[in-house]
Amino acid sequence: MKLSFAQKLQAALSAVKYRNEIKLLLIKRYWQTHKLWKVEVQGVTALFDTADFFSNICFWQYNEGSEAVVCEILARLIKNSGVYADVGGHLGLFSVLPALFNPSCKIFYFEGDRTIRPVFIKNMKLNKLTEERITIVNAVVKDYEGEIEYRPHPYSFLAMHAAKEDIDVYDLKCPAKVISLDNYFHRQRVDPDLVKIDVDGDEIFVLRGMSRILKESKPDLLLEMHPPLLPERGSSASEVCSILRAHGYRFFLIPDFRDAYTTQLTEVADFNNPEPNYMVFVTCRDQYKADSTLRDLVKK
Repeated sequence: MKLSFAQKLQAALSAVKYRNEIKLLLIKRYWQTHKLWKVEVQGVTALFDTADFFSNICFWQYNEGSEAVVCEILARLIKNSGVYADVGGHLGLFSVLPALFNPSCKIFYFEGDRTIRPVFIKNMKLNKLTEERITIVNAVVKDYEGEIEYRPHPYSFLAMHAAKEDIDVYDLKCPAKVISLDNYFHRQRVDPDLVKIDVDGDEIFVLRGMSRILKESKPDLLLEMHPPLLPERGSSASEVCSILRAHGYRFFLIPDFRDAYTTQLTEVADFNNPEPNYMVFVTCRDQYKADSTLRDLVKK
């Protein structure tokens, strides 16, 4: 992808606003001797390359717990899953781990930012996973189909050099395909029975675009909610709750999901939570009561 002089100039000027973050990142990266991030869950080890700046900052600075309790819950759920969708796949933590835990499960990785793709593929290879094991879908998941423009993450441009693409800027607008889960999986002739959603406020669009799946297949959901961002999308946490409740879903809050290493799921009636963002396990199934899958984690 070649840039015009105007695009390069705009990018150079816009990069100034990130100068403090870049300086801290460069200092941290200079002293950071670790090259791999290791995630261990139930005896399974997943490795993630952090040699590029984007991965380095995401794992070593912002995600030092790797959301351990979410990994634990996902590890339990994936064992009974036949088709799993990771919506907002990012660097692939929640696609690689499920693929290692359940080799027979079909894994679908959805990520709109294509600049992350080469990093994710590197992590797949690091864990001896091929694109036959994980289907990569570079598309933004919403409630319609078409195209959209987006700005890549301010650090992800560095990943593009690995793919030898000429993108080295911050305020670039990249084209992306837009899809809905209902239409995508209808074409695949299969529906997911487990879905993880982390899309920074777009969760309302993802859920609207999977209404058929919610009604017919009723997958278990691991949903990261972003209440402050929902009004910007013309929605609210109450609307998200109403959509799911209409399909018979129950809600279990995962406390301190980013940093905790142990947890107890707390059943809640709605999504009224003061935290800026929080993870909710949403299910129609009683498997956490019927067997030991999640029963020991549910707060009495």
